[in-house]
Amino acid sequence: TVVYPEGYDLDPGTEALIREECARNGRKFEISHDLRRAVEGADVIFPRKWVSPDYYIHTAEEELRLCAKYKDWRLTEDLLKLTNNARFVHVMPFDRGNEVDDSVADGPNSLVYDQAENLLHVRKAFLASILADVSVLERL
Repeated sequence: TVVYPEGYDLDPGTEALIREECARNGRKFEISHDLRRAVEGADVIFPRKWVSPDYYIHTAEEELRLCAKYKDWRLTEDLLKLTNNARFVHVMPFDRGNEVDDSVADGPNSLVYDQAENLLHVRKAFLASILADVSVLERL
């Protein structure tokens, strides 16, 4: 389920690709504009900071006005209580207080520090793979 405020629609091409891949793999894809309903029973929550579709067109002041309108669109302890003991994940950096409350980001359901550690090893492996002689990697 993808949940976002009204008017912050996914790019139509991206949405079509997601729907196609979900259908091809027997998965369900839903879009919701009801944050509380969307997190009910969730196992994992990956919040993102939404910017308006006109982000690059209108003024910074207008974007700040829109952000203030949706200030409650963030992962809080109250929302986490509606889930199936969901884990908080994020690609980082995340916007504390806007995407997620500190108590969730630093709480027992947060996996972001594990993700950061794993990302370090993935990046090292990627760097090694592009810098090393492929024949050396094949012998490992």
